[in-house]
Amino acid sequence: MGNPDEQVMAMVRRTASVWSDDADAQAWLTTLHPDLGGQRPLDVAEDEDGAQRVMRLLDRMIYGLRT
Repeated sequence: MGNPDEQVMAMVRRTASVWSDDADAQAWLTTLHPDLGGQRPLDVAEDEDGAQRVMRLLDRMIYGLRT
């Protein structure tokens, strides 16, 4: 996916596409999530594998698939 900064920016853009409100998107990125092992998406995305997990979760949310 690229360097860590690019990964985070891609995740932030994808998150913004799910929520129309920036505050809601920010809240999601910093809230513990059960589908990420009870971790915050920003913490999970610290490495490439984690960033891909977060992106897959966001994709499932975008396309209405079960998380």
